Amino acid sequence: MDRSDRPHETGRDRATGHSAAGAAREGAADVLHESAAQGRDLYERMREQAVHEAEAQLRRLAATIRDVSTDLRHMGDSAKPDSPAASLVRQAAGGGQRVADRIEHRGAADLLDDVRHFARRRPGLFLVGAALAGFARGPGAGGGGRGVQQPCVRAASGRGGP
Repeated sequence: MDRSDRPHETGRDRATGHSAAGAAREGAADVLHESAAQGRDLYERMREQAVHEAEAQLRRLAATIRDVSTDLRHMGDSAKPDSPAASLVRQAAGGGQRVADRIEHRGAADLLDDVRHFARRRPGLFLVGAALAGFARGPGAGGGGRGVQQPCVRAASGRGGP
């Protein structure tokens, strides 16, 4: 049917069509607005959860460092008084206590900023420290040391598969 064969639209039909289109636009805008609000809310909840988890991990790290420092202090105290090793062990224990205090009193974001600044100022020392930390963790220390090494060994030896 061409345009001349259709019944003529009335003004009321046009108004109804326009109001339906307007209502659809408003509904779509409301849905978009609500979706954006829910997305922001979800982002905030996830961010807060991540910060909370990072803070809990830092508290555990500080407690572990404090325990090691206490053990080192006991080792230094039980050693011969004139031993140079005892002095070094006591100094390490004091340094560990200071690190634990700093971790406990600063937030995760502040500590991460400190690490970034240190890595920029002293990249060589940062890399050595990271390597030592990875070495101290060892291949059997949970989470992935062995699983990470295994594929590399296979690739280097030329053997594929398990």
